[in-house]
Amino acid sequence: MFAYLSKKIAIPNNKKLKSIAWSKEHGYIACGGEDGLMKILKLEVQVDCKSKGLAAPTNLVMNQTLEGHTGSVKVLAWNEKFKKITTSDQQGLIIVWMLYKGSWYEEMINNRNKSVVCSMQWDTEGHRICIAYEDGAAILGSVDGNRIWGKELKCGNLVAVEWSPDGKLLLFGLVTGEIFVYDYLGNFLSKVPIYCLNNIHGAVRLTALHWYRGERGYAEPNCPTLAVCYDIGRCQLMRNQNDSDPILLDTGIEVSCAAWNENGSLLAIGGSHKGHISSGSGSTKTTERDVNIVQFYNALGDHLRSLYVPGKCLSACAWEGNGSLRLAMAVDSFIYFANLRPNYKWAYCDKAHTIVYSYTRAGSPETFVVFWNTKKQQTRIRTVNHLMHICAAEDYACLVCKNEDSSATHTLTLCNALGVSIGSKRIQIEPTHVVMTNNQVITVNKDMIYAWQFFNPKNLIGMRSALTPITSNHHEGSERLCHIDNASGADESVSGRVSSKGIANWDVSGRAPSTDPICAVAVGGRRQLFVARASGQVKQYRLPDLWLEGTVKTTDSKPYRMQVNCDSSLLAIIDDSGLLTFHAVKGESGDSSDLDRKQLSTILRKDVWDFKFSEVLRDCETIFDHEGSVKALEFIEANSHPRLKRLLSERSLEQQNLDLAELGFVQCQDYAGIQFVKRLRNIQSKVIRKAEIKSYFGQVDDAEQILMTSDRSDLAIELRRRLGDWFRVAQLVKDSGALVKDADLAEIWKIQWRAFVIIIVVSEAVNL
Repeated sequence: MFAYLSKKIAIPNNKKLKSIAWSKEHGYIACGGEDGLMKILKLEVQVDCKSKGLAAPTNLVMNQTLEGHTGSVKVLAWNEKFKKITTSDQQGLIIVWMLYKGSWYEEMINNRNKSVVCSMQWDTEGHRICIAYEDGAAILGSVDGNRIWGKELKCGNLVAVEWSPDGKLLLFGLVTGEIFVYDYLGNFLSKVPIYCLNNIHGAVRLTALHWYRGERGYAEPNCPTLAVCYDIGRCQLMRNQNDSDPILLDTGIEVSCAAWNENGSLLAIGGSHKGHISSGSGSTKTTERDVNIVQFYNALGDHLRSLYVPGKCLSACAWEGNGSLRLAMAVDSFIYFANLRPNYKWAYCDKAHTIVYSYTRAGSPETFVVFWNTKKQQTRIRTVNHLMHICAAEDYACLVCKNEDSSATHTLTLCNALGVSIGSKRIQIEPTHVVMTNNQVITVNKDMIYAWQFFNPKNLIGMRSALTPITSNHHEGSERLCHIDNASGADESVSGRVSSKGIANWDVSGRAPSTDPICAVAVGGRRQLFVARASGQVKQYRLPDLWLEGTVKTTDSKPYRMQVNCDSSLLAIIDDSGLLTFHAVKGESGDSSDLDRKQLSTILRKDVWDFKFSEVLRDCETIFDHEGSVKALEFIEANSHPRLKRLLSERSLEQQNLDLAELGFVQCQDYAGIQFVKRLRNIQSKVIRKAEIKSYFGQVDDAEQILMTSDRSDLAIELRRRLGDWFRVAQLVKDSGALVKDADLAEIWKIQWRAFVIIIVVSEAVNL
């Protein structure tokens, strides 16, 4: 997933914001701040606009200031069903606002005059609201303004309140960090077990208590929906209020806010941590100050991304309801908007022209996988449970699903382009990354590399397939297992070697976890596997036997995504900060030169979230070599790119097809190239023309050899003269015995004398 800041709205008079809430169904943004600041905003909805997508510009279609509060507005609560919003300030004043004819008006007002409201929440249906006060009082009211009950809770001072999804329970967060469970009538039931504070001594403060209500379905069956966050950075994700095995998080920040997105698949936790900031340009001194940061987690507690936000104090955050791809954050006197690009589960079978993607429906525990043939415009849908990953290569796709009741944790299901299952394997590791070749599926977790070489009938051709009997083991394929800390491929217990039956030894997975875990993986062609570790080290394995071929150090930061070019000679890596770097590796064509490595080290791109190597250039070169320039021209017209046009002009010059070469230079807008073609037309000899073309491409020695072989030493001398290589000019005059005018010969020796003088002067200056 990738997240970036896309928009900023300034609040007038530099008033600091204290709260923010986004109506998920109607799109209104409410923000409250100092001195009674209360505003309702709404962003423009793009309909049939040319600028589509997340980066499309948006304008404010509503910017209304609501008057009525005098103190800082700290608590906001939307009632989605009845289009109302309830607000409260630091003086305990509560106002209910309603929408009437496109504007917001005050509907009800209440002030208990005893304490300050610490939290308010409407239930799922929008009929009841629970108001919690700091002194321990709680009031339950209806949407029409009537009080249902009011109690002085004996549990202590309150800081938060939250409804259960079914509206039968109320959770009250205390200033001590405890959470009490009451029923909707106000009767005490139990305490919520807090496991994330084990071994924590001292005072803690509950900063976020949010329960996703499942209105838009669930990301995973039986996934956590209750988020409990404390200021020290400890959080726990629970499936219900009595969950004895919650997911524990240590965010590493001082948490100030948290929020679920509209379908419970993402949790944003905002806060700050100490960071070192440079004092100024050119200065080596740094100062330590709080840096705002938002951590993004999925429903299972896996960290997805970190987003740094400018400003001093991040006070609140809220998700958009339309697609959950935007997050609003209240920072000082600004509202920042962050766009998110999630990682969708999809893949592409390139030879079968089939896109494989998945989607879910609200209320259904199953995942729907679509096989869409883009050439024939045919689709086939199949359902699976607990889908985790999708990968594909050539004519096949692999679905990775989690098993609920089995000793094996996950199942790999191999499908053809029609979505028909043709094989499966149960594995005992939880894959974090999955890649695929035409006959092998590779899955990795943090420590292990598992490879399944499946049965591909397309590879069984010729005499070998006729003479080799096809047994059941061939159909099941072979397995290989390797630990990332293994230094070589010789140790059978941890290497890619397997038994004669082709079954992996899963006892290897019981080794101690690696201190340098796997964080990215990529395949190059059919024979190379690259595995990146958190330290920036990349290991290169040979497929299909998982034999370690080498290790290269790429970046100093943690790799996030990795890709390899078509011949496995170039590695591209995006680190966790979004920086794209390129690295030369030993590929199929051998090791790269030091010059290539030096050039690649200067290529840097920031804020990159995805990339893909294109094979169009290679395909175009292949067409030039095997099908000719006419077919290549048709290919270039179908895949227009400046580099392909440059390739057209270069290959046409090599073939001395001046018409196509001139067309390529015209399309590249290369005036010098057009003039060069014009000069070539005046040369009748193909040999001399070939030498000129060699010289144009920088192959001067080859051009000289062609001219000398053709007994045109005069042209060779003229070539070196144009290049300013006077020492070579003198050598050619001496060796060839060419007739040179005395004036020209004097000029040659004079220029050489000047060169020697410059060399002597420079060397003496260096010695001084």
